[in-house]
Order: sequence, then structure tokens, then C-alpha cells
Amino acid sequence: MLDTHSTLIDEIFDLHDRMIGSAFAKAKRAYETSFQEAGTAINEKVRLYAQVGQALIVTLYEIRRLRSRCPSRESLLLVHFSIALKEEIIAL
Repeated sequence: MLDTHSTLIDEIFDLHDRMIGSAFAKAKRAYETSFQEAGTAINEKVRLYAQVGQALIVTLYEIRRLRSRCPSRESLLLVHFSIALKEEIIAL
């Protein structure tokens, strides 16, 4: 009887260890998946910001180029800026 009792207790501890290990492994996989998805989303945002920044740089270059040709036409430059910026962002 005592041997059966100790065997049952050992089995209960083993079952408990397997359950805790299984729960830990499942939580670890969920965390790793979540972490990877968050990293992918962050990378996408960084690429998007880089593209928008590049569009702004190109547009600023065009404004400076136009301003050197005809400095008195500020309104033309603003129109050109808005058109160029829209075209660059649409191209993204």
C-alpha cells in the first residue's frame, strides 16, 4: 500500500511538471510570435517613413532648383511643391 501511495505521488508530480512545462512552452511560442509580428510591423513603418522622407528631400531639391531660376514666383513654387509631394507619396 505504501509503495502504491508513493508511486501515485510520483506520477502526480510528473504530471504536474509536464503540464507546467507545456504551458510554459505554449506561452513562449505565443510571445515569440507576437514579438516577431511587432518587429515586422515596426520595420514596415520605418521603411514607409524613409520613403516619405526621401519624397520630401526630392521635393525640397526641386523647390530650390526652381527658386534659383525664378525667385519671384513663390506661389508657383508652392504649387509645384504640393504637386511633386503628392506624386512622390502616391508612388510609394
